[in-house]
Amino acid sequence: MKNIWVAIVDDHLIVVKGISEIVSKVKGMEVVLTAENGVDFLKKLESADKIPDVVLMDIEMPEMSGTEAILKLKFEYPSMRVIVLTMHDEESYITYMLKKGARGYLFKNASPLELEKAIYKVNEGELAYNDKVNKITIEALKRKRVVLPNNNNSRGTITEREKEIIIYICQGKNSVEIANQMNVSKRTIEAHRRTILTKTNSRNIANLIAFAVNNGLYSHQTDL
Repeated sequence: MKNIWVAIVDDHLIVVKGISEIVSKVKGMEVVLTAENGVDFLKKLESADKIPDVVLMDIEMPEMSGTEAILKLKFEYPSMRVIVLTMHDEESYITYMLKKGARGYLFKNASPLELEKAIYKVNEGELAYNDKVNKITIEALKRKRVVLPNNNNSRGTITEREKEIIIYICQGKNSVEIANQMNVSKRTIEAHRRTILTKTNSRNIANLIAFAVNNGLYSHQTDL
């Protein structure tokens, strides 16, 4: 099996060296390219022998920032997956970068294991971010308007709490995990699940995921 080819784009040399050492120690991963900003990265890609599968990219860099670079990569190298690695924990940065195509969002104080897992997940086509980022994205998604099926027989709308539970279900969490995440009992979550299935006219989880995708509550490509 081919190694996961990783690129690191950051204007701080000490950060690049540190991350390179961490990634290089992981079996099955190889750092194939480093760059100090978006311009440098795009230029090096033109002559690269190995095109990265996953890019670890900072946001604030001279000449071309991560916010600019990710837009260019999206069109010029659509198969390349970007994980933002930054100190910015503001909702505006997180939602912008994920909306523009980042597959992951980590903070620079992430542990080596967290970084390793994120690279594997993103390389497999999944999204990767920690609990804090997940909470921020969920809060943004909860503000989305949801349209219930025309043949829905129940009264009311989908509440924000129900939207949150739908998102967790789509992420593969079971009732116990959701209960722990929301600080409620398993019985409460199971009651919500039954109500949600009724409101959305979903016979099973597959139907519910389809409902969530159609209403923008869930996607393999984050849409905030």
